[in-house]
Amino acid sequence: MIKKTLSFLFAAMLAGQAMAADFEKDGLYYNITSSDEPKTVELVSNNNYSNLTTVNIPETVVYDDVTYSVTGIGDGAFRRCKKLETVTASSITRIGQYAFYDCEELTSATFGDNLQSIEFYAFGLCDKLESFTFGPSVKSIGEDAFAYCNSLESVTIPETVTDMGVYIFYNCTGLKSVTINTPNVGRGAFQNCRNLEDVTFGNSVKTIESCVFSGCSNLESVILGDSVETIKKDAFEGCVSLKEIVI
Repeated sequence: MIKKTLSFLFAAMLAGQAMAADFEKDGLYYNITSSDEPKTVELVSNNNYSNLTTVNIPETVVYDDVTYSVTGIGDGAFRRCKKLETVTASSITRIGQYAFYDCEELTSATFGDNLQSIEFYAFGLCDKLESFTFGPSVKSIGEDAFAYCNSLESVTIPETVTDMGVYIFYNCTGLKSVTINTPNVGRGAFQNCRNLEDVTFGNSVKTIESCVFSGCSNLESVILGDSVETIKKDAFEGCVSLKEIVI
């Protein structure tokens, strides 16, 4: 609990930092991340985002007669955009740290099949985020990426995820159903998801780290896949409603 409090305060402090932009296009601000082929940019934060309700991120932008691919959402790019409700992007490969941190009205975030990494606290404190689909290219989900997203009800993590941080869905109190296919389930990934009722592990899961479901007091059913080799300390600590474990 001490760790989570410190992590939360640290995220709140860093989320206020902003980056200078190389250029602006149609109300969005960009940094050039590569001037060589392929030429790429990522979105960066700006105070003019404060009244945005919808963001449609283009696949490409033109600056000084040069066409750039939009491949990233930079650290803290839309943090604390209190009115932002929907985000759509198809070419993004990276969602940076705190990218949508504390966007309290965000209900929908849709990304294409190119998304590969979601970093530390990217959607932390997005209390109204109702769903998130992990596409076929996602490889990395950072620590606390969806912490305190209390409106999420179900989550499916694909087997493409090979780097899974700790406490990814910490304290997501609305989460009821989880399907996990990634080989290693990170420590405390679903800790304090107290309304979680059932969990299904796919056949690719090998290791369940410590405290993954600690404090999930309504968890009733767990189905373990054929490949599970290790369940670490306190993985199901405090799961007082657990009625069924299928091994």
